[in-house]
Amino acid sequence: MNKALTYHCQQLQPLSDRIWRLHLTPDDKAISFKAGQYIELGLPDGDFKPFSIANAPLAGHTLELHICHTHDNPFTVKLLAYLATSDKVFIRGPFGDAIYPPHDDRPLLLLAGGTGFAPIKAIIEQALAHGDSRPMHLFWAARAVNEHYDHELVSHWAQCVPQFQYTPVLPSDATPADWLFATGLLDEAVIKQYPDVSQHCIYAFGPFPLIWHLQKQLATHGLAPHQFLSDATQVDDTDDGKEGEK
Repeated sequence: MNKALTYHCQQLQPLSDRIWRLHLTPDDKAISFKAGQYIELGLPDGDFKPFSIANAPLAGHTLELHICHTHDNPFTVKLLAYLATSDKVFIRGPFGDAIYPPHDDRPLLLLAGGTGFAPIKAIIEQALAHGDSRPMHLFWAARAVNEHYDHELVSHWAQCVPQFQYTPVLPSDATPADWLFATGLLDEAVIKQYPDVSQHCIYAFGPFPLIWHLQKQLATHGLAPHQFLSDATQVDDTDDGKEGEK
């Protein structure tokens, strides 16, 4: 197990009624990580939970995390209460093999559920910094409009980066009257635009049941196992996803 390093909370920013952005800086030593990886965030009582890193390692040693806080999640309840009085946390890692760059040069489909957008954000930042010219299409499913919490940033990429496309997705029962984007399930939105995914490299992050469902459905539309990059394929199936990816 990796030795825990001390980090300090520099910013805790609410992004919606459930989601917070957390910026951490190292006390002394810093981890070295790649876009798409995750860390384990710990408190002084020794409780650690995994969260994806939401920024690419482009400058400095800051870690950005997206925390989905609900009152029935004991760790996030404890974490936010602790950060109200202290800024010192502990980091183990990094972990995960679903990293940029992928093992081939196919066009990228980037599939995010909830705060599974965090590692996707890091991958996009890294790809843009590297001048990656492959087509990239992000599908981001959320429970409500305000949980597309970085919609302005992603829309900016879609406007300014010729090879980048963005499709936000909402459940049919949560769609406002003026919604112009995809509705329904994430896999349905992807398959509607890409009935054959055999020529794509796919990154998928979010609650693990969602990712397993995506992989199963896309397998009937040309997906081969080596094309599918996700932490959800690397863990025991009793887990339902990283704390942040709900």
